[in-house]
Amino acid sequence: MREIENDADKLIIDMREVEYISSAGLRVIVAAHRAMLPKNGLVLRGLTKNVSTVINLTGFNKILNIEVSQ
Repeated sequence: MREIENDADKLIIDMREVEYISSAGLRVIVAAHRAMLPKNGLVLRGLTKNVSTVINLTGFNKILNIEVSQ
């Protein structure tokens, strides 16, 4: 995984077009989450139903900041 820019305060990942996420994709998101902990963090936005289900089943919904669209 590439390093996250040192001057980035917050990382927002728009997931609206992601219909499937593998364990590799989850690992990248968790690594980005860990890298952003000392800053303002990581936000997942616009999760599709399939991706939301996977994140909930894995328990990552308890550690990740997920922005729920209304």
